[in-house]
Amino acid sequence: MSDRRLLLLALALVARPLAAQDDLALLRRRVANLEAHRELLARAVARQDSVALAAQSLQVVGAPPFQVLVPAAAAPGAGPIIDQAVAVARERFGSLLDQLPPETLPVRLEPDANRPGGSGPLEASSHLLGRLGFVVGQSLEARVGRQLPDSFVPWIGGRLPALHAEGERVRAIKALLSDSTGRGVRCLEGELVICRALVNRESPISRELRVSLVASIVEREGVESWGKMAGNGTVEDALVRGAGAPIDSVVGRWVESLRAPLAASTVPFTLLVTSAIGWALVLASLFLWRVKWHHA
Repeated sequence: MSDRRLLLLALALVARPLAAQDDLALLRRRVANLEAHRELLARAVARQDSVALAAQSLQVVGAPPFQVLVPAAAAPGAGPIIDQAVAVARERFGSLLDQLPPETLPVRLEPDANRPGGSGPLEASSHLLGRLGFVVGQSLEARVGRQLPDSFVPWIGGRLPALHAEGERVRAIKALLSDSTGRGVRCLEGELVICRALVNRESPISRELRVSLVASIVEREGVESWGKMAGNGTVEDALVRGAGAPIDSVVGRWVESLRAPLAASTVPFTLLVTSAIGWALVLASLFLWRVKWHHA
């Protein structure tokens, strides 16, 4: 091969990656331009939506201390929904709900989420009414949470327990039985020091235990215990106020409630324990068989 051909081949080999780099740079510039264009479109859509939201004519529905501003077109159907949500919250949280400072919650028609980009015509009034009860209920729960010590809601995992504690009990029992360290079973056996450690430590099961602990206080003392837990202080201070007992007694009563027979509609406690022990034996047998097979 002549020197001329070798030189041309070398130039071709050098030029190929250089051309690829130019193509890549061009592609990146085009992507950047598209991103900038999309950002401009998103801002334009946001301005359009904000204008549409601000232009809605809102009407006050409900009675103090909790009222809701809803679009006038949805107002006739909103009243019963709001009343029902407030009644459910009052049954759940007691008179604390009526002691909250007055507040008016605006609930507007949102852009139709089914359209591309979530922009365009606003949702129908029927859609707003369909989500109104949930929105009001969440707002009322958040208002109650703000009356509790600042660290209470984060400590409990962001969700206050339901009115009936049976489901919380079942989840707490399952969490304790699934604890791989064995301390969950020891807690169920009545070792309160371990129970307090499991509740206080940050772990995958701590949230279930904390919700169940608070639910047991409300179940034993009644919904008015929420009013007693409201105020300043630590989480432990709130629990002691709500239960009217020292923290060791609070934890001891909670463990007693976990050990008590479950409702007929739930799995019996003895069956839960038996099934947990059975699964532990099965897993241990499989582990031993695998070790024996590996060393055979």
